[in-house]
Amino acid sequence: MTDSANSDHAENAENAEAPDDHDGSPDIAFTARVSGRRLRWHDDPQTTVSFDGSEGFRSRSHSDRVGLPKTVRARHTYRDVTVDYRLECALPESPPETPPDSEPGS
Repeated sequence: MTDSANSDHAENAENAEAPDDHDGSPDIAFTARVSGRRLRWHDDPQTTVSFDGSEGFRSRSHSDRVGLPKTVRARHTYRDVTVDYRLECALPESPPETPPDSEPGS
């Protein structure tokens, strides 16, 4: 059972333009699923998601969590957890310009 309250959007990607091209699909999509019977942190986790790259790229990420709250606590055991993660990226509409001092293929 997935509850929308357990969904986590990357703060810097939450309001980003959707990385869709003309047919509604991202140019690149990566998905991962992690699950476990028990999960425990000794310290509060420090996590960030950032998208670095060339200007014009549009990216977003999303995760759905089962058995984990949005913010997990140290020294608490979570049982029967699953995290589904998706990263999407749309390439720029036009290719980046090649600097004048470089030649293609070098």
